[in-house]
Amino acid sequence: MASKPKGKGKKGKGGKSWLIVLAITAFWAAVNEPEDLTMGAAIVWGLTALSVAFLVMAGLALLGPALVLVIRALARPKPKAAVSEADEA
Repeated sequence: MASKPKGKGKKGKGGKSWLIVLAITAFWAAVNEPEDLTMGAAIVWGLTALSVAFLVMAGLALLGPALVLVIRALARPKPKAAVSEADEA
């Protein structure tokens, strides 16, 4: 008997969303780099960049289902207005 092929791992629906998170976090970190990069400022800057990454991940997690709801609402056929017999005469 042939063995079943092994999967390369569990792949989420997000695909490459980590690239978006990385790009937005790197952009934020570059824009908000402190003028004097002391040890304390670097730690705060790094931790803040990490919190930005978590916020971007949360935003992307909410954005997906919200877009699905919007697309389904737009794709739903519009109800036709009921025409009464009195209006036709």
